Amino acid sequence: MSVFSILKKGLDTIAANPVLVLPPVLLDLYFWFGPRLTSRALFQRLAGLVAESIQTAPAIDEEFSQQVAAQMELLIDLIGQFGERFNLLWGFSNYPIAIPSSMSGILPFMPGRMPLVNPIGQPIIIEVPMQIPVFVLISLPILAAGIGLGTMYHRWIAQSTDPEGQVVPFYKGWIRVLLVAALMGAAGFVLVFAILFVVGLINLIFGQQIGILVMGLSFSLLLGVFIYLFFTPYALIKGRQNILLAMLDSFNVIRINLVSSLFFLITAGGLLYLTNLVWLMPGDDSWYTLLGILGHGFISPVLIASGYIYYQDRFSFLEKLKKRLVSA
Repeated sequence: MSVFSILKKGLDTIAANPVLVLPPVLLDLYFWFGPRLTSRALFQRLAGLVAESIQTAPAIDEEFSQQVAAQMELLIDLIGQFGERFNLLWGFSNYPIAIPSSMSGILPFMPGRMPLVNPIGQPIIIEVPMQIPVFVLISLPILAAGIGLGTMYHRWIAQSTDPEGQVVPFYKGWIRVLLVAALMGAAGFVLVFAILFVVGLINLIFGQQIGILVMGLSFSLLLGVFIYLFFTPYALIKGRQNILLAMLDSFNVIRINLVSSLFFLITAGGLLYLTNLVWLMPGDDSWYTLLGILGHGFISPVLIASGYIYYQDRFSFLEKLKKRLVSA
């Protein structure tokens, strides 16, 4: 099937099962009117540490130091904006499997915007202690619960796209997706830290231009790895029992169908991002935001369903190709 045919089939799936719209809508309403868990003190402290590093950093080259200082000041401003809207309950809508939300993000980085107010006033704000261990202990159960809710929701959508197909039992799927999230999170953290460390050394030895080039190439490679592993959670939900085999399935589906896969991911991601810009046009305190919540609640499951349809279609083609090669 073509990408547009797959998107149309995803649309037909949600139109035939409109109850699938409810979970994203209810989650957005909770984010809009429900209490917020935040830690502005933690982000203020983080911004302070960045500011201190600028002041105490040795001046190697005056022009280079000024450029770094300007970038760090921009980073401090972004940290402040993020801390202002941060909600620890974002964990209920997180990668790699989640109930989608139009409010679990910070534009322009993520397609969403956590509201500061609502039409009936300001939501209850609960300050979390700034100690990082406490922050982590609170966030981990929320992230695990969010992945559990996402696993239930994705199983529901996957079953709707292929009623006769196989889906993983809930608890097994939840545990496997948790392991994938932990593995990817740890690997991503280590790789990003290593890249920044190496780029810092290159900046000192060879100059800023070479460092920027190496950073661009490194993060491009990371993006490529992410693309090739994109369908790993889909493979797990569709019944693949082994995490490594699920990663291999995702890799092979993308590798054999690279152009169409990139076109599908760009089209789906672009639709999500651009429509979220429309949904978020009303202010936080406007009742018109309800229209955006309903629109997002319809579009996002359409894209998820299209993802399962695309994966199943390309995986079936891959299996047929293997059989032909074996018989040949």
